[in-house]
Order: sequence, then C-alpha cells, then structure tokens
Amino acid sequence: MINEPEDKIENLKHQLYVPESKLRAVRRTGFSPSTVANMPPSSVPEVDESEPMKRPRSMMKILFLGSSLFFLVALGMAIYVFSRGGNLVSPANVELLVDGPERVKAGETLSFQVVVANHNSARLESVDLVAEFPTGSRSPSDLSKPYLRERFALGEIGSQATANQTIRAVVFGEKDVEQAINLTLEYRLADSNAIFDKSSSYKYVINDSPITFAADWPTEVNTGQTVTLAFEVQNNSTAALKDFAIRAEYPTGFIFRSANLAPAVGSNFWRLGDLAVGARRRLAVTGTIEGQDEDSKPFRFLVGSAKPTSLDELDLQYGELFKTLTVKRPYISLDLVLNGAKVSKETSAGSSELLRADITWVNNLPDEIMDAKIEVKLKGDILDERSVTVSDGFWQSNDSSIVWQKSTKPALARLDPGETGQVSFTFSTDSLLNAGRVLENPKLDLEVRFTGRQIVQGSSDQPIENSLTGRIKINSVLQLATNAVYHGGAFANTGPLPPKVGQETTYTVVWSVVNSSNSVRDATVRATLPTYMRWVGAVSPTSEDVTFNEATGEVLWDLGVVEAGRGLTTAPREAAFQVALRPSASQIGQAPVILTGSELSGVDAFTGERLNYSRRALDTRLLNDAGFRQGDEKVVN
Repeated sequence: MINEPEDKIENLKHQLYVPESKLRAVRRTGFSPSTVANMPPSSVPEVDESEPMKRPRSMMKILFLGSSLFFLVALGMAIYVFSRGGNLVSPANVELLVDGPERVKAGETLSFQVVVANHNSARLESVDLVAEFPTGSRSPSDLSKPYLRERFALGEIGSQATANQTIRAVVFGEKDVEQAINLTLEYRLADSNAIFDKSSSYKYVINDSPITFAADWPTEVNTGQTVTLAFEVQNNSTAALKDFAIRAEYPTGFIFRSANLAPAVGSNFWRLGDLAVGARRRLAVTGTIEGQDEDSKPFRFLVGSAKPTSLDELDLQYGELFKTLTVKRPYISLDLVLNGAKVSKETSAGSSELLRADITWVNNLPDEIMDAKIEVKLKGDILDERSVTVSDGFWQSNDSSIVWQKSTKPALARLDPGETGQVSFTFSTDSLLNAGRVLENPKLDLEVRFTGRQIVQGSSDQPIENSLTGRIKINSVLQLATNAVYHGGAFANTGPLPPKVGQETTYTVVWSVVNSSNSVRDATVRATLPTYMRWVGAVSPTSEDVTFNEATGEVLWDLGVVEAGRGLTTAPREAAFQVALRPSASQIGQAPVILTGSELSGVDAFTGERLNYSRRALDTRLLNDAGFRQGDEKVVN
C-alpha cells in the first residue's frame, strides 16, 4: 500500500516516454472562484493552453453571417431599383434656362423666356414659377402700379418634358447699373404634400436712362459770387414717369437763395408730378458759394420717383447730374458792410432807419490796377432819395447811382498789388406808415461794380471787373396800442369811481394792433394782472383768442397771423377784456396799476426777423376815457 503512488508515477512516465503508449484523456473539473481563492498557490491547477477556445470562434461566425446578410439585402435593393427605374426625383435633374437681352433701355418693356426642363423619371406636379422684380419695375398692363412679384402657374411637367414661360416687365433704373430678377420654381410630387424648389436669376443692365439732362454750368466761380445752376430734364422713355421728383445735394459753403420752382421740402427737394413722354422740366437754383482759392465744390442732382412714405426721399432713381465747380479768388475782392456788419447777400433793416454802407476792396493781383472805378446802384421804392450822402463820390438821383473814380477819389488812380481801400455813403429807408399806402414785402437792392485796367509788364493792359449784390429787406412795422376805460367800450362797467376801499370797480382793457407791410406770423400780446386784480372773464370779440392763466396771472392774446395793411388800409386788430379792482386801505390816494406792461411779439414772414413792441402799464388814470374826470383815478376810503 505504501508503494502504490510510486507505481502510478512510474506508470505515467512509461506512458510519456514509450512511443507506442497512448495517453488517456483526463477530464478536468472546474473550481469555483471561492475554492480557488482558498487553495494554496501551489495547489491551483494550471490551464491547458493547448485546448482551443470555443467562444471567440462563435463570435466570428456571427459577424460573418451578419455581413453576408447585409450584402444580400443591399444587392437585392439595387437590383430592384435598376430593374424598375424608380420614382426618385432629384432637384439636380430640374433645370431653369433663361434667355433674354443683356441690356435694355429704361422705361421700355423687357421680355425674356424661361424654360423649365424635367430630366427626372417622374413627373412634377403643381409647378409654379415665381418672379421677383427689382424696385421700380412696372406691369406692362398697368404702368401706374409697382410690379414687384408675380406667380406663373405651369401645371404639370412630365418626365423628360419641358415648359416655357414668357415674362414681361417695364423696367426702370440708373444707367449702367446691373439689375436682377430672382426666379423660384416650386413643385410637388404625386401623393406628397411636400414642396420642392429650384432657384435662379436673370440679370440685365440698363443701357440708357429714361431721362436726359441738358446743362450749361460754369466750371469756375469766384468766392462769394452769386451763381445760378440751371438744367433741363426730358423724359425719353415710352411711358410717363410717375411722381417725378428732383433731390439736390449741395456742398459746404453753398448758400441757397432761390429757385424758379418752389421746393416741396426745405431747399433741396422738388415734387413735379407726372412727367409725360417727351415732356421737359427746367430747374434753376440760385445761390452763393464761399470757399478758399482752388476749392472744389461738388453739386449733385438726383432724379427719380418720389417715395410715397417720405417727404424728401426718392423711391427709384432714374439718373443724376454731377458737376464740380472750382472756387477762384477774384482779381479784386469786394465786400459790402452795413452798419458795421458784413452783408452776405441779404440783411434786414427797419422803416425810416438811417444806414451806413462801406464798400471795401483788395487788389489780389501781382500787378498794378489803374483808373479804378466803383459804381453802386440802389434799386427799390423804399429808398428815401433825399437822405443819400456820399463821401468822395457823386450821387446821381436820376438813376439812383453813386460813382467813385479818380476825379473824386485820387486813390483810385493807381492800386498797388495787395492794396486795400474803402468808400462810404449813408442813406435812409422811407416810412412804411404813410396813410393809405402799403408797400408789400419792401426791399432795397444794392449792386456794386468795380472796373479797372491791369498793368502787365511786356503786354497790353487787361480790363478787370468784379461785382457783388446785396439786398436789404425792410421789416414790417408792428405796433400795439393799449387803453383802459370805464365809460363806454365793449362792456358796461360797474362800481364806484373813484374806486373805494373794499368795493369792486370794473374796467375795460383794449388792445389794438397795426401792421404795415409784411405778414406777421406767431403774433402774441402778453401782460400780467397784479395780485389785487380779478379776471372777470368777458372778452370781445369772442372770436379773438384771449386767455387768462390763474397760476401766473398772465393774460395772453394769440393773434396767429396779422395781415399786412392792418391799421392802414383796413381796421386795426382789436381785443377787449374786463378786469376788476378791489382796493385796500394801503392804496388810498394812489392810482393802482390794473395791468402791467404789454408785450407784442411776432415773426416777420418776409424778413424772418422777430419783431417786438412794448407798451407801458395801465393804471386807473383813464386818460382816453371821455367821461373820466381828474381825481377819479385815486383810491378813496
């Protein structure tokens, strides 16, 4: 029994080393993890690595079978599609072909062709072609309406079939600017609500403007000189241009003075209505230019249709006129100074005002000027000819001119380069308050002209000349009369006269306004009631806007516009209101103020100047009341 294990070992060795012996397979049983963990390291059985692993081989088989199945399905689908042809539609197989002119004249009808080609094997259903036109386009059937978007129904387009659509529009735009009409094709497939689309565009260039300009402008102008920029616009299109408008862009230094057509807004926008085929309109803008020598002054006039939603913008531009004027320093600089202030073309003065005018000059040439002569013409009915006085010159009343030359002012015989000088005269404007006479918008124009000879070494003398103009607008005479009464007037006044302490006496205040020659707008009269006075509330006539502010005590008469000639050829503008006085003991023996000083104010519509006129306070001294007696003004106990 002791040798039994050794016999087994010997037997095993014999089987290993004897070639003809066969090993008997021994089945090994597995151990649980807990069993292996409790076994000593030397007791853990070794794994036989020569035994094949069955699980990885199973996974490889599954992957191989799956790949084979996917390949067979894909192959089947490909065979199905190629064998049937299918109903699959690709936008790449839908083609938009556009054929039309590359250039077109503005105002004419543009016609172009759109071809839709369906290269798919399935038909297209509910096909629409949408065209979006650029701003300014018009429908050929109604030129008065903007043509911005149109939808064309093409119906159904079969497989490998085409559809044609002709599109027409009257186009406008600026010359040599590219325009684009955007095209969108929308379609559906059978048994589907989905909408597919295909986009393209048709581009063209306006090769001729619908309007032409005719302008003859100077290329150079002296600083401070008056210049008129005139041009003519003609409609060359085959259709009327609706809501025709012109917009001007002026350079810095340009001062707008006037235009032959009244601007719709400010001084740079004109609405001229419809311009018929072949019709012409002329615009002339007058102004002055200030600048340094060799300054460039660009002027730009834009022509098009007015934007309906804006006062001074263009909706569609047809063309533009662009010119640049170069400012030059004049050979002789001239300035007109009136009462110490330089006149830049226009100023204002009052009726019967005494004015001093100074004319200064500078020789800007590098050469001498000989035999200089200065002439001033005064034009206007408002000049008081008897008031003209001249120093070193001669006043010619027969043509209202003043002349200075070397016979009266020796300094004019020769002017050196850079030399300056001055001549002066005084004059007065006539009165505007002459009874029965109304000079509407009176003015006085001064035209100054300088002439002489430039002495050029080695050459013949060159005549030189420069001129300037100035305008004096005469302010209207706006005046106010104030009065207080007890007897008579628009209201029946009550209470004791002279006024008594503790008792109320009413008075009527009358405001009267006169105006001479120019309409006055925004006219008002203001005054204040003292704290011891009471506003009764009666106003006459009731059509006049007279109000009282309880918080401030101010009485306000809003006249609005006061026409020229009020108080001269027509009755003055009047308003009356009633106030009440209840004097106190501290006022005994006094003549209390019933209304503070009155202030009349308004804007002269011709000169643009604000006019003001003041009147003294009114008290109980009723000097213009026929029933007033001396002593009735003093408060008694």
